[in-house]
Amino acid sequence: MLTLADHLFYIAVNEKHETIHKQTSNTFTTSLVACILAELLLLGKLVEQNGKLVVIHHEVHHPLLQKSLNLLTVTNPKPASYWIRVLPIKIPNLKRLIAFQLEEKDILHLRDKGLRTFFSTDSYLLNAPKDLTPYLEQSRRLLEKTNHQVALSEKDERMVILLSLLYASHLLSILYPTKQEAKRVEHYLHSSTRNLPVSKNVQLTIETIETSVITAASSTINASASEHS
Repeated sequence: MLTLADHLFYIAVNEKHETIHKQTSNTFTTSLVACILAELLLLGKLVEQNGKLVVIHHEVHHPLLQKSLNLLTVTNPKPASYWIRVLPIKIPNLKRLIAFQLEEKDILHLRDKGLRTFFSTDSYLLNAPKDLTPYLEQSRRLLEKTNHQVALSEKDERMVILLSLLYASHLLSILYPTKQEAKRVEHYLHSSTRNLPVSKNVQLTIETIETSVITAASSTINASASEHS
């Protein structure tokens, strides 16, 4: 089963240039961390208590999630916004680890695995033409269900979180073929976050993680602007 981080990475790959799409460059690593936190919240390994993330189950059958869970296990719990900033420092090769996961699943081939210069970057060659149809179909069914106030399945709830992360990563335009549809989904995410027919835990996950991503991204952009002023 693919994790939220796997799905986000796959959608973010620019098939033509074998890189990550430029519009998400300021938020991508932050969003990958958010995917990990969201996954652990959904799996019930973390809970939010008084605005802080608390580990309640210490084992998960996934190497990267386990590594993250170990780092999150602290005596003085911190908020999601803290971990959004800190986990990329604790796991500096995060993008590569997720690319390796996708390579193991025969989804892409990671190039430049050997010694690299400071300025070199990895490239990602998809093993098959990129197919976003399953994501499109599921998200369209999701909106239809929500419009009719039909209860969402666990798979639907994961899609809600993925869409929220795509929005925070500026990637909705990659998923949807027209600007109109992307804007419609953006409006859906904006207007219905508190009215979605999802569990309280999922709603909390969406609000906590998306806010943390946007805040962290803004801090990154502001810091970059200050350096160049």
